Amino acid sequence: MSHQPEREALFHAAMSAFTLRSLPALLDHPELSSVRHLLDVGGGDATTTSHLVRRHPDLRVTVFDLPSVSGLAEDTTADLGDRVRHHPGDLFEDDFPTGVDGVLFSHLLEIFSGEQIVALLTKAYQALPAGGRVFVYGYHVSDDETAGIFSARLSLYLNVLASGQGMAYPARDYENWLGMAGFEDVRTTSGLPYEHGLTYGVKK
Repeated sequence: MSHQPEREALFHAAMSAFTLRSLPALLDHPELSSVRHLLDVGGGDATTTSHLVRRHPDLRVTVFDLPSVSGLAEDTTADLGDRVRHHPGDLFEDDFPTGVDGVLFSHLLEIFSGEQIVALLTKAYQALPAGGRVFVYGYHVSDDETAGIFSARLSLYLNVLASGQGMAYPARDYENWLGMAGFEDVRTTSGLPYEHGLTYGVKK
């Protein structure tokens, strides 16, 4: 869509409206309160970032996404000054920016396969200092993968219309992948609105 700016902007506007419905549970989660500089990986038009910065006055955020998307994010955060930085790049080809103490994947990892997810989590691990934290926020299907109507709908969309892979994974999958990437003290807050969960871990 980078070659069709109007369509790209329309897509991100739709995703923004979608994000806003599930965002409050992330904004208020106590695990984020200790982070001072967050990397929002695949942050899109910065809807999540802008609300996080407004909710947490001591927080700075770097948004990492494709160059064409970064332009949209700059418009969203124009009134937030130097509390938000934009780092254009490719999630798989480029290194993650350093100098952060938290990395957020919000509504992103479900797009990819398990192998790709481990690769991205490993890059997050490499970008973080000791004590840094990683957060994975999004839809969680039930552990036995038999419950979750929103999650089922997302999985169908991803496999039939979008990327042809990925799904709303159960929390245990994210926990395993975080462990494979090197993170410790891995936990999940489940039962958040719209079948969401937050899985997080620490780099020791």
